[in-house]
Amino acid sequence: MIAELQQKKLSNPSFIIYHKYESQILAARKSLFSSLSSKSDKIALAAEKILERKIKSVNAKNPPHLFEIFPWLLRDLTNLDHVKAHEIAINWLALYLYVSFLDDHLDLKTEIEPDEFIAASVLAQTSLINLFKMVDNTKYEELFKEGLFRSAKYELKDISEQGLVYKDSFTKAESATGKNAILLACACAVAASTEKDSNFIIDLTSEILLSVQLLDDLTDVEEDVIRGNITIPLNDIGYAIENALVSRSVIISLMLQSKSLSNVLKRIESSLTKVVSLIHTSDFKINLTNSALVYFQSMLSNVNLLNQYIESIESPFVHLPQARQVIVLKELENKLLEIYCHT
Repeated sequence: MIAELQQKKLSNPSFIIYHKYESQILAARKSLFSSLSSKSDKIALAAEKILERKIKSVNAKNPPHLFEIFPWLLRDLTNLDHVKAHEIAINWLALYLYVSFLDDHLDLKTEIEPDEFIAASVLAQTSLINLFKMVDNTKYEELFKEGLFRSAKYELKDISEQGLVYKDSFTKAESATGKNAILLACACAVAASTEKDSNFIIDLTSEILLSVQLLDDLTDVEEDVIRGNITIPLNDIGYAIENALVSRSVIISLMLQSKSLSNVLKRIESSLTKVVSLIHTSDFKINLTNSALVYFQSMLSNVNLLNQYIESIESPFVHLPQARQVIVLKELENKLLEIYCHT
């Protein structure tokens, strides 16, 4: 089982791209915590606790968090100076930890530890001040501020409608997209720091806001069922899982039969297709071996192949003998492992 999961990690682009940028990601962490420690060891330790809690969720099954990888993807697409990219990554990590702190307590309703509460406040203050300096008096300033406000507004909306089931499964697309608008803050900081016009970075980021949330939702279906959080992939089977303890295989089976899985993956495929097109047509003349381009193309390829597989099993699945259904679901779960992505 461990060997099988390890193989899936090797075929999941999120693992591959994480290892590509691992040294830069670790360097940003070190710089952030060193800076905090120079002012307060207690605040630095509390910030590290927030990160460690997120890292613990990255086990053999779960992929790295795309949030930390994101600035390096944008850096590769714009040839941004490495020193400037490192500065953005440090402050982006600080913002990520603040958001993670909020998410943990909004999702799990755990008791707030005073040291983490203070550390999260410092992380938010530091990151937002420094990132804003990068966009101040540029054409990206208003979009930066709008992205932050949209993220807060739709995070609140998402929480208020978590348990609701709608007739249209994509009714929650607005809040699912809006709460990820914080990614625009990173895109604006990168775009404002490049020497060439980088509007395509904004277009690219806007395009992935919903798809990254859908990928995250697919990764967390079991946890969301337990929490009563009816996400877009779960909407069409909400009637079957409400107040029920169901296994991951049952959830996937229900999503397959309701065509929810197919509909979600088609939306992701459409989004990734547009992203790849934006990269190919940008003014930066991006090389075909560019790491960020390879990542998005690999994700698109994996989603495309998964869609083809689902098309081949979707209709006949319900008529298969139970033993055969178990085998098909196992194979489907293995293929899903190749696209799982945390945001």
